[in-house]
Amino acid sequence: MIRKTFILLLASVFCLPGLSAIYTLDEAIALGLKNNTKMLAFKAAKKNSEGRNSEAISGALPKLSFNGGYNYISSVPSMSISIPTGPLTSIDKTIVAGAGDNWAFKAQLTQEIFDWGRMFDNISSSEAADNAAAKDLDAGACSVAYAVKQAYYSVVFGKDALVVAEESLKVSSQHLSDAEQKYKEGAYSSFEVLRSRVQVSNLRPAVSKAKNYLEISKLNLKIALGLAYNDDIEVSGKLAEHQISIPDYNEKLKKALAARPELLAARLRTESAFSALESANSLDKPVLSGFASYNYQNPYFVQLSWTQSWNAGLNLNIPIFDGNFTAAKVRQAEASLAAAAVSVKMLEDSTASELKQLILSLSEAKERIAAQKDAVSQAEEYHKIAQVGFKSGTMTNLEVIDAELSLMNARIGYLQALYDREVIESGIEKLAGPFALRG
Repeated sequence: MIRKTFILLLASVFCLPGLSAIYTLDEAIALGLKNNTKMLAFKAAKKNSEGRNSEAISGALPKLSFNGGYNYISSVPSMSISIPTGPLTSIDKTIVAGAGDNWAFKAQLTQEIFDWGRMFDNISSSEAADNAAAKDLDAGACSVAYAVKQAYYSVVFGKDALVVAEESLKVSSQHLSDAEQKYKEGAYSSFEVLRSRVQVSNLRPAVSKAKNYLEISKLNLKIALGLAYNDDIEVSGKLAEHQISIPDYNEKLKKALAARPELLAARLRTESAFSALESANSLDKPVLSGFASYNYQNPYFVQLSWTQSWNAGLNLNIPIFDGNFTAAKVRQAEASLAAAAVSVKMLEDSTASELKQLILSLSEAKERIAAQKDAVSQAEEYHKIAQVGFKSGTMTNLEVIDAELSLMNARIGYLQALYDREVIESGIEKLAGPFALRG
């Protein structure tokens, strides 16, 4: 891994030509889980959900605030008092009701004490939603890994199919040369040569089509891995046979219904919707809250000096008429709960249907692999006999061409069956559990 990283670094610095990153399947899955745009979107959604959960929790916590201010009054209210002390004398006094410079600092603590469980319902709803987002992230990982595996084996199939097409073109071109030589010797007619030329002409577009398929497959793989479009990549995987075990449908379905991340997320959203409904039902209920504050100010009413004071109390808010706001919120919450429950049922039904289809497709792929393997063996034998017979003059040019076509089609069919098996098995694993996370 260190060696590959060093080579890629040199390539990026010195722009060395011909260097490609070669990925195993596990490396490709790991890179896709890290860089795929869909995974980045799921991770962002999870962070958003965590923030909403923190917001809900904050509603149950006390709130502490501090504020301070300065206010200058140019004309301070005052009152003059004259107290007679004799026939001709009096005491005159001016009482100033405040000061020009006014300072006030206040720290206040507030706390909701009782709200009919609304704050706890909000927390329960947001926690369930956050857990659902975590399951969405798991589902995204499964989906991305499945897409990476599908694209990865598409590249493997494309490489092998291109080899088969190029080999068929090479063999047909050689056979055309042999036919032209026999024509010069007078052993073949011009029709036989023309038929061989048609065969070669038909195979050239097949080679071009195989090249195009490989290029598109590589581009799809780069997109799944989150790489740049112009990155040069290769894969080291191979399409090979292995023992295919057809899973028991009921057993796999039970596992899928219990472990499929999309289903777990849908069930958690149902819990979230239920808690949201409970919260909505309490919107028109009385709320009791408490408060306390510490004050430091100058002046303090008519006392012209810095003075400390505190106060505390309770506040009871009793809604009388809210314009049917609560009723509307309850209807919305009920509809959301019903929709969440329907989503769960729909996902359960689709899981059962998809799993059944995949298991049947796997059984079909198993039969196709065996049949195509046998077809390849027979086509190779047929092709060998045709070539020997053609050189000895016991078999016609048309039979050789037919043998070449049969061999190419059998090999492509065998590769297609192996590719289909990989995709089907990945789909079954994706439905029945997060196989992607093992990489």
